[in-house]
Order: sequence, then C-alpha cells, then structure tokens
Amino acid sequence: AVADLLKRGVPARYMIWREEVVRLRALVNDHAEYARIIKPYEDVKVLYIDDFFKAPGGKDPTDGDINIAYNLINHRYNKRLKTIISSERSLMDITRIDEAIGSRIAQMAQGMTGVIGRDPGKNFRMTEGKSC
Repeated sequence: AVADLLKRGVPARYMIWREEVVRLRALVNDHAEYARIIKPYEDVKVLYIDDFFKAPGGKDPTDGDINIAYNLINHRYNKRLKTIISSERSLMDITRIDEAIGSRIAQMAQGMTGVIGRDPGKNFRMTEGKSC
C-alpha cells in the first residue's frame, strides 16, 4: 500500500506502532529528539500505522502509549492528513481504551473501516510457502 503510493509520488510513511512507541516513550523527556522522531509521522501526507495499540500479551496499551497515540492522531486529525491504520483491535476497542482517539479515527475514516475476522488462512505469514 505505502509502496504503491510512493511509486505514484504520494508522500507516505510506514510506522510499526509497537517499535516506534517504545522508542518514543524512551525519548519523552528529550523534547528535541522526541520531536525529531515524531515529526515525519505527524506531517507526512499519508501515514500507515501497522499493529496500532498492539501490546505484549494482548494487554491494553500503557498511559504513555495512549498519550503518544492521542498526540499523533490529534495532530493528523487537525491537519486533515490521511492515516491508514491496521490493528488487531476494533474501532470499538480503541474507543474503549480512549474515546478521544477512537472518535477522531472514526471521524477521519468516515465509514471507510473494515473488519477482517481472525483466520490463520487470511494471514499471509501463515500461508506463504506452507513450509510450517
């Protein structure tokens, strides 16, 4: 998805939520470095966030994760920038975790959401090569 956008000249960026949120939490007190890392995600025309709110053991995200998510989503919402989100959590789950984040995502999506039920047959990592 992001590669196709880039080929068409659309500024796009891919973010692996679980990796970046750990890095951003570690920088929360280093304002300059935090801003340097988050800025490209905040301002790119199209951002794809993969595995949004994924936490070890299926736990809820930490307060720090929620704060980072709110700041990022709210910034993109206010700037009316496109955000593509994949998550194991439904929009209702995200809204339960934080209503402000969930409602902004819902409004930005304008009904363009989809749910793919859990099915190992739909997971390309489980079907590719079938050598498992």
